[in-house]
Amino acid sequence: MDPATWGNEDRARLRRVLTDRYDAYARIVTRTLAEEPGLRAAGGGADLVTDLVALCAYAAERQSVNSVLRGEVEHPAGPYSLIARGATSGLRRLPTVIGPVYATSDAAVGTVYRAGDELVEPAFVDVRLTGGAGPASAVEYVIWSVSARRVDRFTPEAQPTATFPPGSRFAVLAVDDPATDGRLRVLLRDRSGERPQAAGRWDETLQRLRQSTVGTGSGQHTGTLGFPLGLDRWGNPFALTTGGSPA
Repeated sequence: MDPATWGNEDRARLRRVLTDRYDAYARIVTRTLAEEPGLRAAGGGADLVTDLVALCAYAAERQSVNSVLRGEVEHPAGPYSLIARGATSGLRRLPTVIGPVYATSDAAVGTVYRAGDELVEPAFVDVRLTGGAGPASAVEYVIWSVSARRVDRFTPEAQPTATFPPGSRFAVLAVDDPATDGRLRVLLRDRSGERPQAAGRWDETLQRLRQSTVGTGSGQHTGTLGFPLGLDRWGNPFALTTGGSPA
């Protein structure tokens, strides 16, 4: 999903689609920008506000938006696709998170993930900056991020969160057998902007990811992705061309 295709006509259409919600989200955005002057360094004025409004709208309707992006729903996709494009543009204006991030899913993935695989996820991937998982989680993802953006000032979550844009790619570094809690752990490397020679540093990245999970097993988080990362509804990996190039 290329943010370069997002323009003023799309922003005007977003305002019409969101109706009264636009003003409510705009108040959140302008208040946050006033409290965080560093965010205004992204520039854009009214365009910045509208793009971050789209991000707020995504946070309120993430399940529907992500279902459309993953091709899992039959209802009209237009409004949700519009929100997704605006939110993708909004993400690019927020601070990048470098280092380990965490997500969970209640989907039973069995042995689909294998070390060395490359995955592409057509939906947004919402992650936490702290580890741990709720009791219903079947799989925990631990990801070394270089492109997720910090979003918690624009979402209802009370904990630090970040989001990868649609079309992000991930390399599977390792798949750990289920622990005593029965939860599979998949360790991944964000491949956004990766140089070809970066593969030689994956051993170091894997070591850092494993270190980041020490002591996190007892943490409790109820939120999940709502889908298995990089897999469609039948448990098959998405084609690597799905979702376009990483942002």
